[in-house]
Amino acid sequence: FWHQFAMTAHSPVGLNPAQFKATIVNEQLGTFANNDLVHHDPTGADHELFSEGLRKSLFNYMHGICFDFPLQDWFDFKVPRTTVAPDFIQKAIDENDFESSSPHAKVYWIGGPAIVRYFTKKKKNQTFEMAELTFFNKKGNLSVQLPQVEGKWMFEHLPELSVSSNQSVTFAELGKSFEEQTGNDFILFWNGTSMKHLRENGLLML
Repeated sequence: FWHQFAMTAHSPVGLNPAQFKATIVNEQLGTFANNDLVHHDPTGADHELFSEGLRKSLFNYMHGICFDFPLQDWFDFKVPRTTVAPDFIQKAIDENDFESSSPHAKVYWIGGPAIVRYFTKKKKNQTFEMAELTFFNKKGNLSVQLPQVEGKWMFEHLPELSVSSNQSVTFAELGKSFEEQTGNDFILFWNGTSMKHLRENGLLML
């Protein structure tokens, strides 16, 4: 399934149309929802230009054929060359280093105490609320940066992961707590760069 561009009220272009050189024609609220805002694009983008080529390519894809066709063959006008390598997906599968974890494995932190610092990070006209956790041990200080909601969750749960804690926490329990409190995917979080550093410096699963 493919979909032509539609300006929705809560999308980046819907919230800041001027930034994308577009204007909203009618800002009157609908009786049900604003899934598709009528807009004007003065740059002259033709959203229907690729429709027929996309329709044909999708039809063939659904029938499991023509996977090896060059992109240009689907269109009767010149299109830019693809920028994604043909083996991109296969490489991503082959290089997947996600750590498989038993839901019943116990999670422990033996890497020493931590302090947390909250700060705002700016990048490409966007701001991100971040948290930096710094751990102190005999090997030297270790710092990791996480989105603020994830960093706050991690900092608050470190005491219960300590080997001196009276309770033990399973991988499944930790994941459930993370997703309920942050709304984010725990497996992606667990296999992220910051958590990889922690697993190399005292975050254990037994």
